[in-house]
Amino acid sequence: MEEMRKRLVRNKVILAVVSIAVGIMLLIMQRQALDLLIKIIGYIMLAGCVGSLLLFLFGKDRDGMQLTVAVLLGLIGCFFVWYSPSVVNFFPIMMGLCLILNGLSNASQAGSDRDGSKVPVIISVLTVILGALILFRPGFMANFVVILIGIAFIINGLNDLDMIRRYR
Repeated sequence: MEEMRKRLVRNKVILAVVSIAVGIMLLIMQRQALDLLIKIIGYIMLAGCVGSLLLFLFGKDRDGMQLTVAVLLGLIGCFFVWYSPSVVNFFPIMMGLCLILNGLSNASQAGSDRDGSKVPVIISVLTVILGALILFRPGFMANFVVILIGIAFIINGLNDLDMIRRYR
């Protein structure tokens, strides 16, 4: 049980740090950051494609699912790399959904807090509101949306770190 708790905390810390770093990158570079981020995700998917293909070709078990995963990762990765501007238009919608879901999760955790502090609840609600703004108004001002995404990611990461501190 203790090992699982340590892994959970480690994963939450990693996600919080990545969230803050992505938020800062989005604030600094805005549109270029989104294009770069989408291309990086595409290259990561292509690397996963190669890994799945190698497992399929040289692994002990030749599972057809590995080949299917390789093909899907390859196709999606190529799409992300070659058509990153199209993906960038869809990116705020994906980020809005992620922030809403994470904010709701954090709000439920913060609501069960024993010390009665309202700050984590307020931050979680702000994360949900920012996620909803990003989700329902993705195209009204691209730079503003990117700034909102960046701020929301930073707030989300800080909130995650605060949750870890509280429940350690």
